[in-house]
Amino acid sequence: MAFLLTYLLIHQLEEKKIINLSERAEILKATSCRAVLVNLKRRVPKHWSTTCEKNILTIEMEKPIKKLKNKKNIQAYLYRELANDIIFTAKSSPVDTLENVTLARFIVNSEKVTIKAAIFGEDLVKFTTMKNKRLILNHFKNTVKVKEFFK
Repeated sequence: MAFLLTYLLIHQLEEKKIINLSERAEILKATSCRAVLVNLKRRVPKHWSTTCEKNILTIEMEKPIKKLKNKKNIQAYLYRELANDIIFTAKSSPVDTLENVTLARFIVNSEKVTIKAAIFGEDLVKFTTMKNKRLILNHFKNTVKVKEFFK
């Protein structure tokens, strides 16, 4: 009897849009992106925002430029930080699940510019084994797609 009343109550609440169980069910679906997030959330700085939408990993970070001594090289600073963050993400994630992530998006926000970058999971994994700076640079040029938005 109690089970039936509980079921009816939940059904009525969902029907009236007071609770949304389909959203909860979506969160519980297993994807490679969610598996990567489990390990990544323990290691990323607190000012990073990490989310999964289907099998697309999105990492958003704020980079303050007020502390920079040389204000002329803001763009170079942001790109260097983006590259370091991409490599950090690759090395902090489990390789076997990261390569199954469809796409990884990185969004770097600052006061003057927003940089959005995208890379496929299988290309992101390759950063875990690269040591040579020239190889890393070439891999960035060939695999990371970047757009800038000035404010």
